[in-house]
Amino acid sequence: MHCEHIYRLWDELSDFQAGQPDLAAAHLMGRLCARVGAWNATWAGAIRFDAGKTEDPLQGWRVAAVRALRAVEPLPEEGHFKEILQVWDRREIDPSFLLPMRDVGAFRTYSFRRELPPEWFDTAFYVRHYGSVGTHDAVFVAFPFNDDCESHFGFYSARTFTDE
Repeated sequence: MHCEHIYRLWDELSDFQAGQPDLAAAHLMGRLCARVGAWNATWAGAIRFDAGKTEDPLQGWRVAAVRALRAVEPLPEEGHFKEILQVWDRREIDPSFLLPMRDVGAFRTYSFRRELPPEWFDTAFYVRHYGSVGTHDAVFVAFPFNDDCESHFGFYSARTFTDE
């Protein structure tokens, strides 16, 4: 049953023209959101600079591009996630930033409710960037292209994600 949904989605994506990557990405994220019960999705392309710098807790990784399925209030014109990325770039480390650092270079998933301590959900960071816009949980799928380039999809939900 799950395979049929995936095959249908791949068929739908193949109908997009090569010059329509934004439309295809929005379609993909929208269909996946519907499938997992998420209210929003993001795609981020990450690249690594200065991999040898040991003092960087984020191991030289920078977010090169982000696309959101839906704009998030109160910053729809700037992009809600832009503020989070500014904190990332300043290396003001929030525990959620360390989740994608686990098993870098391998296909992996990670989520807030499964991997962060309950007290994190009371922090100003969570409340401002997630709780205030209706995100109760977020789950991410990451996969590498090579040693210095990865792709991450994030899905945001008003409920806790399960393994089902």
